[in-house]
Amino acid sequence: MKRAYEELKSEKKPDITYIDGLYTPDIDCRKEAVVKGDSKIHAIMAASILAKTARDLWMIRYSWIEKNYSFEKHKGYPTKLHRSLVEQFGHSPIHRKVLSVLPYIICRFCKLFYKVLHILFINHY
Repeated sequence: MKRAYEELKSEKKPDITYIDGLYTPDIDCRKEAVVKGDSKIHAIMAASILAKTARDLWMIRYSWIEKNYSFEKHKGYPTKLHRSLVEQFGHSPIHRKVLSVLPYIICRFCKLFYKVLHILFINHY
């Protein structure tokens, strides 16, 4: 957000900037963080719609490059399809480097591990 603010082409910067969330970036204007701002402030609502629309279109275009991930179907949102494709092919170059899918994979592993233990326990005792 700081970079976007600094790259504004307009000579007149905004009088105030509303940020959806808890924290404000280090920018040179009055700013206000608004938790759940996309349900309270019309400017944030509009910006949120524009950002999500642009992101979805970008993901559709990216699906032309990375065909294995079906980005045109789930737009990168953590659906079952998206998670299974990441599990199958690993992360693509545009995937965030956070462990957002890891709990899902660990959960699946734990279920499998539990089943194996259960089978071993029943078969041996």
